[in-house]
Amino acid sequence: MVALVSFKPSVFEIVSAAHESAIADSTHNTDSTGIAEVTHGIDSIKDIHSNADSLHDENTLAPQGEGVTSKEQNLAEKKDTMMARSTPRVAAMTDVDSLQSVNKKKMTQMIELMNPENAVKILNGMSDPEIKSILLNLKRKQASKILSALSPERAVRIMR
Repeated sequence: MVALVSFKPSVFEIVSAAHESAIADSTHNTDSTGIAEVTHGIDSIKDIHSNADSLHDENTLAPQGEGVTSKEQNLAEKKDTMMARSTPRVAAMTDVDSLQSVNKKKMTQMIELMNPENAVKILNGMSDPEIKSILLNLKRKQASKILSALSPERAVRIMR
């Protein structure tokens, strides 16, 4: 970042410069043009002072810009902290999902080996989506036997 150096003349310096300009002009010209030149000199000094104020205002923006940068860094640190906290949770959720998948596969294998009437007794305690999921993972022959052993109304709901 480029630092701007501001020159802000004091009131004393402005008055002194105007006074010196007036004295110099009064020794050379005593007519109305001399007064106009002095007035013009004072106006120029006022413009310089005004420009110095605007430069000073620009300099005050630099610390605010630095504040934005520090806030961005603070937000980045908070994001990193949140990500670090959530990573174990995501891993645990993945572990739970994989465990459920393994359990579902084992349950499907057990139901595959049962006779259809006994399998239906177990499946009747489950929801329709759970039964559908299990039936879709069974061999077609066993799934069709179990489906035919269910009540017709429930078989229709599961088939949808």
